Amino acid sequence: MTESRLSYSLWLTAFALSAAVMLYASFHKTVVIPDASEGSIISMGSIATSAAHALKLKSAETEGRMLNIPLRKGIKAENIIVDSNYGDKTLKIYIEGEEGEYYSANQVYGDVSAIVQAEYETTTGGVILIFSMDNIYEYRTTMTDGLMTVEIYRPHELYEMVALIDPVAEEGAAKEPALSVAELTERIYKTDKDSVNEGIKLYFANKRKLASREEKAEMLRESDADIYIALSCRSSDDAAEYGISVEYDPEFFIPDFGNTELSEIMLKEVALSSVNRTAGFYAAEDDDILYDIALPACRVNLGYSSNAKENELMGLEEYHGLLSKGLINGINEVYEKWQKE
Repeated sequence: MTESRLSYSLWLTAFALSAAVMLYASFHKTVVIPDASEGSIISMGSIATSAAHALKLKSAETEGRMLNIPLRKGIKAENIIVDSNYGDKTLKIYIEGEEGEYYSANQVYGDVSAIVQAEYETTTGGVILIFSMDNIYEYRTTMTDGLMTVEIYRPHELYEMVALIDPVAEEGAAKEPALSVAELTERIYKTDKDSVNEGIKLYFANKRKLASREEKAEMLRESDADIYIALSCRSSDDAAEYGISVEYDPEFFIPDFGNTELSEIMLKEVALSSVNRTAGFYAAEDDDILYDIALPACRVNLGYSSNAKENELMGLEEYHGLLSKGLINGINEVYEKWQKE
């Protein structure tokens, strides 16, 4: 009888401890907050912002590069939108239901060395924290116990290969191309990006208003890109000319994988996916930006606007999907070869 009571007592104690652990975990669990699509805060539209106020920062030692952002009791993960924009090197965090006074009294602390400027704006529905950064970064955001933690990484700390995609409008064409390469990159970014190998990070040059070679070179440095791929359309005096072609700098050479290998892969995959003719790959003109880039680089020309039938084809949404698939297949194949070298 005594042994039975003792066993029952031990069982109750174990149950109570287990319940306590589960209860503690439920209140102290870490919740991952995904990065929303760029511009998602702005696209909410109904939020009218006030003038910006300086956000208090405090430098503190952390395990790795991270920021700790205090949250008022009652703020949940679903009240938070994280919007990172590498185009203007900002990190914006919208906190629904928060008030500006809270961040006038509470500091953001951690490794603040990468922050150029920190501000907050009060809105009709909450607060937006705005961090202007000194470089292009990737972010991983979690929250627990009334604290939001933002881990800050350089691209190559999370990805094995970084590619800069640069849509370039065709200049001097007699006929306007039916295909907008800028819209095609938006499709890749918003619709087809899940097909990109998880070891690859794609950045798009049109996320930043780049007018000069120097500005593009700066984005290549800041993104720490491994490859550069420009996208464009072509025109020809020969109205019968059509197909996919690639331009490159034949003078730039890297053993095992350089401009030639990159150009061959991209030409093959885009032509194959779009069921189009390969019009060849050839040296870019002497003053081309491709000669300024000291890493594997090429320009994929996605068709001829001077060919009436091909230009009509380039205006079809279904064809855009085929081109997007080909570009992604090419980049994925480049990555596979990249890993082997």
